[in-house]
Amino acid sequence: MPANSLTRATLGTTWALCIVGCILVLVRLYFVARRVCSLSWDFFWIVISAALSLAFQALVEVITQKGAGKHLDEIEIANILPITHLFFKMFSLGAAIACTAKLAVVALLWGMETPSRHKAWRALLAGIAVCLIVIGIVQVALVETTRAQIVTLADLLNHKSIHLLSDSYNFAYFFGAMSGLVDVLLTVYPVVLVWTLPRARSTRIATTILIALGIVPIVAAIVRTVALHEMTTGTDVTYNGAKVLLAFSAEYGSTVILVSIVPLGPIFLESWHARGTSKRNATDFTSYPQGMGTEVELVGTDSEKKHTVKESPADGPDFAKA
Repeated sequence: MPANSLTRATLGTTWALCIVGCILVLVRLYFVARRVCSLSWDFFWIVISAALSLAFQALVEVITQKGAGKHLDEIEIANILPITHLFFKMFSLGAAIACTAKLAVVALLWGMETPSRHKAWRALLAGIAVCLIVIGIVQVALVETTRAQIVTLADLLNHKSIHLLSDSYNFAYFFGAMSGLVDVLLTVYPVVLVWTLPRARSTRIATTILIALGIVPIVAAIVRTVALHEMTTGTDVTYNGAKVLLAFSAEYGSTVILVSIVPLGPIFLESWHARGTSKRNATDFTSYPQGMGTEVELVGTDSEKKHTVKESPADGPDFAKA
């Protein structure tokens, strides 16, 4: 891909994912304000991810203006060190966003669970959450420590003077592999869960298709790891580094969007079905799983319906009542 095309792709993709994700977060916040649904832990993590993604996007603007996405021989020497420092900052921020977005998925699945299900399932989710937190903290600590050792351009050229550089890169490969594995588990698990719930077959199929889109973060994690290898083993740091940023954005951005769509889906479906109730019995669409500690129900007759929110005490705190 030509350098200018990579710069445009980086800006366009990161901005598009950031805007769509933030819009979905605001839409969900609107429904919370209208008492259609309540706040829960998955929304808490998604808000953090969206806020961090805005900071990431600001750094994308700065680093592309300095030359990220261009080949190294096209960049002024004075900009190479600042770009490198920004790359390290964005790797730390990207790792933090990826972890918080995946924690939102864990919280969402935890909310979809019912008390009658086997404890092993929740133990799996808890283990994934702990793993995400630990590897996220270690990754950020290694990257920031490595960045602090790069003071001059000579330090950047002489890798032997940067003691933790190889450790940081090696752990980044491990982080990428673990991110992909977690994405696989968080994609397969809800599909199994949905097909064990007492829902209509069409609802199960639609939910499975939606959840299957979780393959996007998996592919992005693989691409990010490959791009990181190209960056660390090659000499064109500014060009290959932009690929890493693009993959980071695709990974956490698609996760934020998917986690936001799943709880909103039943609300939109309910509104859609409510328009055609003259030909259907209202009880056909009595309840939709929110996956966020609530159920939204239609009660009343065909001519008079209203929303009520039933809280599920086993699925975490209700911040809306606080």
